[in-house]
Amino acid sequence: MHRVPPTLRTERLVLRPFAREDASEVASVLDDAEVGRFLLHVPHPYSDVEAMRWITAWARRWLNGRGVALAVTAKDEIIGAVTLTLQPDHRRAELGYWLGTSHWGKGLAVEAAHAAIDWGFRELKLERVFAQYLDGNKRSGRVLEKLGMMREGVRRAHVRKGNRNFDAHQFGVLKKEWRQRWQDRS
Repeated sequence: MHRVPPTLRTERLVLRPFAREDASEVASVLDDAEVGRFLLHVPHPYSDVEAMRWITAWARRWLNGRGVALAVTAKDEIIGAVTLTLQPDHRRAELGYWLGTSHWGKGLAVEAAHAAIDWGFRELKLERVFAQYLDGNKRSGRVLEKLGMMREGVRRAHVRKGNRNFDAHQFGVLKKEWRQRWQDRS
């Protein structure tokens, strides 16, 4: 693996590696209670220190071949993140993403996630990408459906956030399904 994560470009976005200098910008987006509402490891309030820990942890994951986090930027502003948590022994990865609320409903999560998944299949030689969303986060479910991921089931009361257990809705896509879906549109 390369020393530095890739930079990916889409029609409207640049997905680039996070830098230490991004911590306060990340904290300002994640400090919005609506953004962190369905993210498992995002407390509220969210500080610069927590953002720095998050950036540092993902940098280590990349160096260890265990994952990548890319800043989703529009006009040089960080508007969110997309992550792939790698399980190389199984040639699969779990997709994660978040965007600031002012960027919701514009197709940007789909655009960013699409770029990351496509890169994962092409460059990391993944065979499967999967994701989950917590019960009540229907927006995230729509993102996964628009990406062409298949609903694989629901793990009832599977994750705890705050003082409540949530059902986790499971989605996945195989490399061959991805190619069939997106090659026709290229």
